[in-house]
Amino acid sequence: MAKYGPHRTYKVHQIKWTMNPKDYIFDHGDEKARTNMIDYFLTAYGVKIHSVNQPLFEIRQKRQNIYLPPELCTLVGIPAKIRENKRVMADIRQSLFQKPHERIRSIKELNRMISDSKEVKEWNLDINLEPDTIEARVLKRPQIYTPANGGGGGGYHDKQASAQGSGTPGARPLDDTKILGTIVHQPIHFRKWAIFCLEKDVHHGEYLNDRFYELSEERRFDIYVDYGDIVELSNKSGIDAFKEAIDDYYLKYVCGKDANGR
Repeated sequence: MAKYGPHRTYKVHQIKWTMNPKDYIFDHGDEKARTNMIDYFLTAYGVKIHSVNQPLFEIRQKRQNIYLPPELCTLVGIPAKIRENKRVMADIRQSLFQKPHERIRSIKELNRMISDSKEVKEWNLDINLEPDTIEARVLKRPQIYTPANGGGGGGYHDKQASAQGSGTPGARPLDDTKILGTIVHQPIHFRKWAIFCLEKDVHHGEYLNDRFYELSEERRFDIYVDYGDIVELSNKSGIDAFKEAIDDYYLKYVCGKDANGR
């Protein structure tokens, strides 16, 4: 997202290492006046570019590509238009949530791409394509400690001490218990859901959307949470407006009925 003007959101196609704000000259305005990027941003937006040799972001558009300095951009969540594209979202999920061996392969491919770049060869840098390996200790599986009489008395240290005796009667390995398979902990897939919020709180809804999806993958609970719909209400809306919006959404998307109940 651009940090100047109307704060528009763009999709960066690639980084142009051979371009910079100082040397990039382009036409602008009705008179097609020639100017460089530094003078243009200072005149048009009153913004000074401090790093004059930074590379530029390339944003591909139908009529012509545009270029932006990274200094005046910031990372944001996934725009709604991209979230609606199931194919793009599938590619994003595949690249973000990888298994360990897939992540290692991606790192190797990135190292190879950097190693083959023109800049690295000009600087005579030698990049090792193989990740470093380290020795690590695997922690013991977690256990659940329960009192012998089934009651709730005793503190943590009492339970720990009783579990350390012969036979460990008060300890059960976490993977041997059925506690995670009970109905209380049954994972539920979120296929269709919505966030109802005021117009001024839409960005909070988008953040919540991203976090729900990230946590569903990150915690490895085998729960799939798709991106929910964000239903915007006027900033002056009260509780009755929220009730009406929720009822309409439920009838339309859950029951499959229109406003007339058909």
